[in-house]
Amino acid sequence: MSDDFLDDLGKAETKAKRPSPSKKQLTSPLDAVSTSEVRRATHEKGKDPSMVGQQLRRSILVPPEMDEEINRICKRYKIGKMEMMRFLIAKGLEDVHNGALEDSLVKKVVVELPTPKWRSGR
Repeated sequence: MSDDFLDDLGKAETKAKRPSPSKKQLTSPLDAVSTSEVRRATHEKGKDPSMVGQQLRRSILVPPEMDEEINRICKRYKIGKMEMMRFLIAKGLEDVHNGALEDSLVKKVVVELPTPKWRSGR
């Protein structure tokens, strides 16, 4: 083989557009769909059986005073903050199932209307 041929081949290879290794190559149409969308589409009520025993991430906003109190309790009992948060949520849910919500948050108001004292003008 001549050197000119090899030089021309090398130039052609450098000019050819190759896919960048940093760009993801789609091998399947499902690769373009997020895993959460696949889970929602393929499982009843969007629940993936492989999620059993796993935890979900949720964000909440708490007042600074409440956060400080949780930190004090964690230090006192030497418990991790997230473990304490899970305990408090579980305890709150247990209380709600035992009727605490109705007892503390919902006021039951009984209204008794007085019987009007009127007489017919006859």
